[in-house]
Amino acid sequence: MKMRFIKKFVMVLACLATGAAVHAQSVDDAIQNLKYQKFRTAKQILQQYLSTHPKDDRAYYYLGLADLGLDLADSARMDFQQGLQVDPNSPLNTVGMARLDILNGKYDDAKAKIQQAYDASKGRDFEVMRAILEATALSPNADNRYAIDLLLQMKNDRKNKKYNFTADDYIALADAQLQLPGGAGDAATNYQNAFYADPKDAQAYDKYAEVLMSARAFDNALEYYHKAIEANPNYPPAYLHLYEYYRLRNLDSAEQYLNQYMGLADDKVNAQVNLVDLLYTQGLLQHDTSKYRQAIEKANEIMNQVNDVTQTRLYKLIAVSDLALGDSLDAKKNMDIYFSRHPDPRYAKFDYQTYGQILMKLNQDSLANVYFAKAIDADTTRDLNALRGIAEDLRKQDNFRGAALYYKKILNLADGQAQVADYFWYGFSLMYSDEPDSAVAVFQEMAKKFPEKPNQRTAYYYWGQALMMKDTASTGPVGLAIEPLQKYLSLVDTVNAENQSQVTRVYYYLAASYLTKNDYDKASSYADKLATYNPQLASQIYTQIAVNYLHAKNREGATSFAQKALKINPGDSTSQQILDYYKQLDEYNAKMREYEKKKKQSGG
Repeated sequence: MKMRFIKKFVMVLACLATGAAVHAQSVDDAIQNLKYQKFRTAKQILQQYLSTHPKDDRAYYYLGLADLGLDLADSARMDFQQGLQVDPNSPLNTVGMARLDILNGKYDDAKAKIQQAYDASKGRDFEVMRAILEATALSPNADNRYAIDLLLQMKNDRKNKKYNFTADDYIALADAQLQLPGGAGDAATNYQNAFYADPKDAQAYDKYAEVLMSARAFDNALEYYHKAIEANPNYPPAYLHLYEYYRLRNLDSAEQYLNQYMGLADDKVNAQVNLVDLLYTQGLLQHDTSKYRQAIEKANEIMNQVNDVTQTRLYKLIAVSDLALGDSLDAKKNMDIYFSRHPDPRYAKFDYQTYGQILMKLNQDSLANVYFAKAIDADTTRDLNALRGIAEDLRKQDNFRGAALYYKKILNLADGQAQVADYFWYGFSLMYSDEPDSAVAVFQEMAKKFPEKPNQRTAYYYWGQALMMKDTASTGPVGLAIEPLQKYLSLVDTVNAENQSQVTRVYYYLAASYLTKNDYDKASSYADKLATYNPQLASQIYTQIAVNYLHAKNREGATSFAQKALKINPGDSTSQQILDYYKQLDEYNAKMREYEKKKKQSGG
């Protein structure tokens, strides 16, 4: 009897152990698929698991995450609520509800739920702590510092001192740190800690690569994307990120990585949005307008097959394709639909820039500037080098207004660490945004802050150039830029051939300005210097002085400057006409004198 009881007891234990193993395997496998962004697969696993384990509140939480990944927020809410019905104090599902609050901008409500979940877990459950960090990392407006402080409080508790952080712990911490101002460095360190803790964690390498990419350390980022693939060749996000990197650099590589991503993605219908993106990119890089049309056609073809998030993205892709085809009105219409659908705020910077460009095409410059400013405000980047890279890209696209806004942000953030190039490119971008007064102020500040001779020379030259933009009187320049340009000349080596273009422009402007002021001595003096570099421009100054003297009936001045002009530019027809005029006048006067003489002699 006793033996039978023992055997039965052992069998029960075996069954319980087997059930626990299935539980761990099933839920953990779903969690792994969530890490791989295979939300549909994770959902299927959890639904199957819950059909036999309906009282597992933990599984409902991860089912909710899968539904959120599939853009099924209402289903996710039901999942979390079911988990709370199983266990009203379930910390994970309480965090799940906090996630929904964060996604809906209810940050205070979310914080209260997070504290409730932390208290329910008694500061002992690191899985709950990871969930908290992952939730706050959804938005920079959530209290990420508070979540990180909870983690530190938990780690420093003597009862948890034996606990060793896992790769997932480090990743969750890094995700939250990445949302803090200046937190990219700490985040990068903890992503590194994650792959040190588990060298096979592809997500850790991939997220570290994303930080490097944001810092524009492209070569290093590529290395770590490939490390992610080496760690697990079936990790889809790394292939997608490589596609995103190469899409504007190497279309063959981009297409290769996109095909690999599409082969691994478990939501192939919604993943087709990337095919639309590829068509748009091919149009952009190959200057092939047919690709833009194909992108629009493909977007319309799949529009009713995909979820709301993907539909929202398709409207934007249609809009940018419209813009590339020159259909600004249709581009605006589709961007308006896109904005009405509450798009992902992570892309607000690009969205506002795009809308600003559309408005510029529609000659709505004032409103366009509002959206360019919004783009800057939406950019949470505080890494100065990353911001410099963005500004440089905008300059290369001739979007000087957008570049100027970024350089302004750089100077505001630099806190004494601004470089001379930041001031130069800010002023330069303002000039080409047709804001000469603002450009002058920047170059004046540059001259004050950087006393080195080369920097002074550059500052005064472009200070002068900005003032020259304003000096556009129909009668000729009135000399607004004389002071900074004379200062420039005092600093520059006028003999150096490298400076010839700038020096030529300065001498011509100064000569022309003094000509407008009727100060012919100074005008002639600068024209004499200009003749060394550009005789034709110098001859124009001499000729105009000659013309002015001609009108003033100053023959000596007129002939003197006409002769100077012809000496350096024999083809100057106006100066030749002046000399010919005086020659003809002399001949006429001589004939008249002869006529009068003969008339007198004849007694007439």
